[in-house]
Amino acid sequence: MYTKHDCPPDGGNPLRKPLGKTGISVSQIAFGGAPIGFPYGLGVKGESDLLQETDAIAILKQAFENGINFFDTAPNYGRSENLMGKAFKSIRHDVIIATKCPRILDDNGCIYSFKNLKSLITDSLEKSLFALQSDYVDILFLHDYECKNIVNNSDLIYILEDLKKRGCVRSVGISTYGPSDTEAVLCSAHWDVVQLAFNLMDQRELVNFKSLQTKGIGVVVRSALFKGILTDKVDTLHPALISVQNHRQRYFKFINENIKSLYELAIKFILSFDAVSTVLIGIDKADYLEKAIGIFSNSQISETTIKELCELAYPEPEFLNLPKWDKLGWLK
Repeated sequence: MYTKHDCPPDGGNPLRKPLGKTGISVSQIAFGGAPIGFPYGLGVKGESDLLQETDAIAILKQAFENGINFFDTAPNYGRSENLMGKAFKSIRHDVIIATKCPRILDDNGCIYSFKNLKSLITDSLEKSLFALQSDYVDILFLHDYECKNIVNNSDLIYILEDLKKRGCVRSVGISTYGPSDTEAVLCSAHWDVVQLAFNLMDQRELVNFKSLQTKGIGVVVRSALFKGILTDKVDTLHPALISVQNHRQRYFKFINENIKSLYELAIKFILSFDAVSTVLIGIDKADYLEKAIGIFSNSQISETTIKELCELAYPEPEFLNLPKWDKLGWLK
């Protein structure tokens, strides 16, 4: 079980930040474990595109050796939890691992009864701990879309608080799917960490950053690279996304000798906000890891540039719906 003396020190590491008021210190770049676990992302077509197990374990260890201490996974990320368990068994207390609960709402959007809810969460956590070869997780995330229906549910809060008291969960987090969801979390007193979507194009969550920081809620940013669209590897998008493609081109004027790529610009923009503790980046290739750990090797973005980039958010953010685009076949 986790005890307070197990908390890994940051050693004054300038690349780490406090995760809100959790007492956890995390690398500003977090290793997103989906791409090593199952087919995920642009250009990944099937199991044959995944890293071999030995290579995946090697890249996890290499990430840690190069300063990344925060690793995000989930039961539905294929073999991801198992790989992290094998990679970090001997150094478990030196890494921060987040995993997720299964869906806790039924098909009608209603939360399960207390008995079923408790069984669902604890059974899933036990399986995750077995796969991770650990007796605790640092963050247990809820990942349901109907966030506002569950943030203050008394049964859910009781179950999660009990897991924290038992020492098998250090902190609890929740994924939000828009500013109104995050506002609901801010109005609750039960959540340690929030995971939200924020990037150069979709900056809607910016309105909540100050309040999240004031309340001491740790912020983990996902969708930083907009499924690869905010990188240099994308040349053309589906014709239905021509407005997104044209808007993307506007960011290239900021690429220079200090900011050498759209990838770097996208990540450094997010990390320029004090409220953000860490940014999730999916890593399944050595060059992706090299780019991630090289983020801090060049100068940071100036305040003037940050202001300009804030004014360059996509004008119709409601259109920026990756799951919908994926279903429509626009992300091939």
